[in-house]
Amino acid sequence: MKRIEDIEKLTLQELEAISDDTSIKVPEDLSKSLSELLGAAELMEEPVKPQRPLLRWAIAAAVAAALGLGIYFSIPKSPRDTFSDPYLAYAEVQQAFEFISQKSNKAAEIAGKAVPVMEKTEEIIRNLNK
Repeated sequence: MKRIEDIEKLTLQELEAISDDTSIKVPEDLSKSLSELLGAAELMEEPVKPQRPLLRWAIAAAVAAALGLGIYFSIPKSPRDTFSDPYLAYAEVQQAFEFISQKSNKAAEIAGKAVPVMEKTEEIIRNLNK
């Protein structure tokens, strides 16, 4: 029995001579095994195509519905007037601005407390680099 390396080194003429040699016994099931192997290889190469046309229609319908809802909700609506009294509306706006101002002041206070810590850290880093 030849090794794979020896078989790979054979020339085309030597391979043809070996194939024409009738003294070499070939197993009877070889052609059946080869055809099964070739059939299995072809099946492995072909992508499996799903036979589900209903699924395709369902996906298309879902995409269309999502697009329709997206378009419906993206169309700007005309604003509703929630206050009948303009003075009440102005008071509500003032209250909202005051709330924003309070939160901004609190954030500035917290940031102000962090400045000395950042300056001390910067000083330590400068001293390390000297």
